[in-house]
Amino acid sequence: KEIDEERAMEEGVDLADIPREDRLGPGGLDPVEVFDSLPASMQEAFESRNTDQLKKALMEMSPEDAERHLKRCVDSGLWNEG
Repeated sequence: KEIDEERAMEEGVDLADIPREDRLGPGGLDPVEVFDSLPASMQEAFESRNTDQLKKALMEMSPEDAERHLKRCVDSGLWNEG
């Protein structure tokens, strides 16, 4: 069962309260674990839903780090490619 991160946030559901196996993203990663591992600048951007701030955070890191973090965000369902 895939959890919609945005819907959960809107409904005030804490993903940490949902069993890990039920919250895994499309790439099999846990969004809670991925979020906790992100740099503070990316966490703040996700919390505020500010895509410009997220882009800025990614531009401030090496291309390799940015790609790794973004791939993990996609694989966990924190970010949808499109």
